[in-house]
Amino acid sequence: MLALDEPRDSVLRALAVVAAVPSVEGLVLRPGGTVELGQPLWDGSDVTSVLLGEPSHVPDLVLDGGRDPVRFLTVTPAAGGSTLES
Repeated sequence: MLALDEPRDSVLRALAVVAAVPSVEGLVLRPGGTVELGQPLWDGSDVTSVLLGEPSHVPDLVLDGGRDPVRFLTVTPAAGGSTLES
């Protein structure tokens, strides 16, 4: 969950990168972790990483088969070039 002062369609690609990290990198995303995007968070931005926060107000997505639910974390633009941590 990312809140912006004004709509920025270009941020959708960056959020998709964050959402894909568990599948692509095999990492579990947790509050307090950072994700280096390798590209600006939105067009014209200098921010290329995000800090993951506590779960948002969006309810967890329960999965079949006894798998852990999907948690929707908050995302805060982070200054500087952090590396992927979780």
